Amino acid sequence: MIYCLTGKIVKKSMSAVVLSCGGVGYYAQCPASVAGALPGVGQETTLYTVMSVTENDVSLYGFATEEQQACFEMLTAVSGVGPKVGLAILSVMEPERVALAISAGDHKAFKAASGVGPKLAQRIVLELKDKVAKGFVDGILDGTIPPDMQNHYLQLVSEETGRLARLIQNMLDLSKLESGEYQVNARMFNIWETLTGVALSAEQRINDGMIDIDGLTMDEKVLVYADPDLIHQVVYNLLDNAIKFTPAGGTIRFRVEKLGPEAEISIWNSGQGISPEALPYVFQRFYKEDRSRGLHARGAGLGLNICKVLVNLSGGQIRVESQQGEWCRFVFTLPTVAPNPGGMKRLPDEAGGEPVVEDPASMKPVE
Repeated sequence: MIYCLTGKIVKKSMSAVVLSCGGVGYYAQCPASVAGALPGVGQETTLYTVMSVTENDVSLYGFATEEQQACFEMLTAVSGVGPKVGLAILSVMEPERVALAISAGDHKAFKAASGVGPKLAQRIVLELKDKVAKGFVDGILDGTIPPDMQNHYLQLVSEETGRLARLIQNMLDLSKLESGEYQVNARMFNIWETLTGVALSAEQRINDGMIDIDGLTMDEKVLVYADPDLIHQVVYNLLDNAIKFTPAGGTIRFRVEKLGPEAEISIWNSGQGISPEALPYVFQRFYKEDRSRGLHARGAGLGLNICKVLVNLSGGQIRVESQQGEWCRFVFTLPTVAPNPGGMKRLPDEAGGEPVVEDPASMKPVE
């Protein structure tokens, strides 16, 4: 229930205020930014309030504007976001900043608010971004969005629907890997065939971007022991990443080197590179560092995380190197011999315990 209360301030703190309206006192919890800006005791003020009624309690929450009031209701509609978290977010973010963060998929913005952990921040963005897309459709149906702007907003909805579909599929894939449901089918195969096959499938994007390809060959043969489907996904994700961030006229370079019992595969691209501050975190789930990688950076921040999971599952390691402003290179290793007659094993944990699939949420930053 929503109310607009006008009355004299009887008492206030940095997180609440007591208003006297018609001889009745109302205690309202407020964002710190709102409470701090209120006039002194005895002064009159107006609060836009939201009343929450539960089986055991009645609570009132006060805001300086209708926009804050609406934003609070939107935030607390997300599963797991209670009034305390909603107030904490609005203490450090204006409603306009909240809306921009949701539209941009910037879950990191919410982590700045007290009490908002990374998983909850991700949930806020994912759930509300879906509602934003639905709002565009509703606006077209009810005539709020004029005909000359409808194609623009339909394009936004189309992009958002595709992004959500990819996100759901990626999350399902990760879930299968982490739970051990995916059956790994490892065998010996030529890694150069995978590299050339993925590059040929991306030929149109490479040509459209006026990107030069260097080092790719079909004459060499380096056998590795892994699941070809998993490694195809790794190469696809890394090449997709390289294409996104290679400028027109730039270069993508492939290299494979056999180093005893393993092969080292690298995909290098010219371009802006990755900032030193971001390097330790690029393989973390949902991490994106758009500012250092270009304004057109898109995606859910899962592609590189999936690469790390798949390479580790295959018995290899992956790392990233970069010279900011010049180039970026992703390097991963794969075994060149079968580990045992029974096929591939999962990696043991650091304590030597039972083999498990590495949980991406617990991955250490890249050295």
